[in-house]
Amino acid sequence: MGSSDLVARIDGLVSPAAVLCFDAQAVAPPHRSILMPQGAGDYARVMYDALREADGMGMKLILIERPPTSNDLWKAIENRLLAAAKLT
Repeated sequence: MGSSDLVARIDGLVSPAAVLCFDAQAVAPPHRSILMPQGAGDYARVMYDALREADGMGMKLILIERPPTSNDLWKAIENRLLAAAKLT
């Protein structure tokens, strides 16, 4: 989900959500943002910690702004996120 898609999705939520995103300003209360790094290597290093942090917030939903797929590392990150989403 891109930035504009993210804002539209957030606006339609009934319950508060934890949101992993590249722009914290796109996330208004009662939702809570976790700012993610712009670089693929940094994103990969913090991704699972960010997911655990989001899970610890006790929200009913975790939204993740879709990362770019501009290189193989970003594609691998997207694959991991999609696999994690299927586990729930």
